[in-house]
Amino acid sequence: MLVIPSIDLMRGKVVRLKHGDPSTVKVYSSSPLATAQELLEHGAKLIHAVDLDAAMGLGSNREVIAELAQAGIPLQVGGGVRSVEEAAALLAQGVQRVVVGTIAVRSPLLIPRLIEEAGGDRVAVAIDYRGGKVALEGWRKLAAKSPIALALELEKLGVRWAILTSVERDGALSGPDLDTIALLKRASRLRVVASGGVASLRDIASLREAGADGVILGRAIYEGLITLREAMEVAGCL
Repeated sequence: MLVIPSIDLMRGKVVRLKHGDPSTVKVYSSSPLATAQELLEHGAKLIHAVDLDAAMGLGSNREVIAELAQAGIPLQVGGGVRSVEEAAALLAQGVQRVVVGTIAVRSPLLIPRLIEEAGGDRVAVAIDYRGGKVALEGWRKLAAKSPIALALELEKLGVRWAILTSVERDGALSGPDLDTIALLKRASRLRVVASGGVASLRDIASLREAGADGVILGRAIYEGLITLREAMEVAGCL
């Protein structure tokens, strides 16, 4: 199971939010590049970068992302990527994988085009959900679909990677949503990455047992609850 540390970007800084609420912002670093380099030194093979400003329509951190990519940081980037052209631009900058969310719901027929242009392993779909419904546009709106239903529809369109984020658990250190992860793994052949709520090595072990192909870690690392190396050992990816 992959262990992917997260760098959430807001106004050029590394931050974390609780439940996606901007009023809960906590700044961990004013240098995303230094943070990324430190994560690589501790064993990270890929870093999940989220442009929170772009996701919420409040600006963007694309220059920061370009700086990270140019410095050779292996990146998986999401947040506000709402067109094939924007996804292609990120990939052209050197981003290894682009993560799309809202367009997968609003314009699902664009997904096969993106996959054809980029390649299946360079595209992931972020399936964020709250109260059993898919959350869109920086988690401000809810769609009618359940996360499982959306994931199965997208699999038919050629999607290989799905990142499942429980909004209620994100940044809350309340444990991952094991049931949804396990259900999707049983129902599909998708590679499923879990995000949200991980607070302990036991959580990581439980995700591995549930069949998750990867886990994204944020607050648990920044708060010192677990180390990246410990997480990788439990996940079996050292």
